[in-house]
Amino acid sequence: MAAQHFATAGYFAPGRDISMADHMLDVVIRSQGPEVAELVDLYADSQVATSDRALMHDLASASDATPGAASLQLRYHASYWRQLAVLSRRLGKATWVDPMLLAMNWGAALLMALGLGVVYWHATRDTGGIQNRFGSLFFILIYMSVMSLSSLPLWMEDRLLFIRERASGVYGTPAYFTATVLFDLIPMRVLPPCFFAAATYWMVGFRPGLWHLLTFLLLLVLSNMVGASMNMAIGAAAPSTAAANLLGSLAVLLSILFGGFLLSTKQMPSVVSWMAQLSFVRYGFEALVYNEYHGATGFFFTPYAQKQIPGAKLPSVEVDGDTILGTFGFETENIGNNVAVLLVLLGTYLTITLLLLIFKRN
Repeated sequence: MAAQHFATAGYFAPGRDISMADHMLDVVIRSQGPEVAELVDLYADSQVATSDRALMHDLASASDATPGAASLQLRYHASYWRQLAVLSRRLGKATWVDPMLLAMNWGAALLMALGLGVVYWHATRDTGGIQNRFGSLFFILIYMSVMSLSSLPLWMEDRLLFIRERASGVYGTPAYFTATVLFDLIPMRVLPPCFFAAATYWMVGFRPGLWHLLTFLLLLVLSNMVGASMNMAIGAAAPSTAAANLLGSLAVLLSILFGGFLLSTKQMPSVVSWMAQLSFVRYGFEALVYNEYHGATGFFFTPYAQKQIPGAKLPSVEVDGDTILGTFGFETENIGNNVAVLLVLLGTYLTITLLLLIFKRN
């Protein structure tokens, strides 16, 4: 009956290898607004619609005549947790079958962690070593920010499948969103920072102590998740992959520019200072620097050596970590403030992404 109706409307019936339901969804998805409205009007005036209304009336009457019968529901949905479990298994199988992206992400993070440790090997505690510690911390955040761009096409790759299955009532948007986000954040955003905590932290010679190491790892993971969630929101809002790549790259570059290392937050023009408030790199970098220097001692400000002056004769001034923070324009505020802002940004970006997926139908 459905095939006959579509043939009457001027659409060819699908082949045997394509179900009629999938064919109808493809026709609706690929059609423009006026064409879809015409299809709806044709259906409302067709014999098929009359038969459907009669069938629904008979079913409703039968349900009313049955004592204690539940109200008639034409569509059945599994619970949210059941949907999430099934979608997670499907994503897990897809990752297992094609683990190339995951392997490249982990391999690149491991090589970068080792390479960065070699470049900044055992940073000293003089002026040059202080500069190297700043640079290494900021470079780690740059790497995380660039790698977060892989979250841009997350919603584009299976967009047609998602729209089709959601329209069919297979699962809801919240379950699909949760499963996809978990399978991106946990393997791609949580595990790679562990390589930097396990290798780079000790090779560079960052501040010793288990608490400082765990704080370092937490800040990297949180900053990485915020960057990925920002790109998820951009990918969900962008009309195409090309536009998402452009907007995502621009957003990451601006976050790096206003991150507090390339441009001092104390010297920013007031016209653009508000952009620093949205830079997740800034909050991550400030917290990492605070974790490294606040309360630490044994640093020295020294002039750079000249060839005619032996290094042992160069004057030096012993300073503590808080003096270094003040010298470079970093406020000695609590790390918890920056962590709270990062959590707010993470929740905001994820909420925006979910709302876009719910209300953006095309």
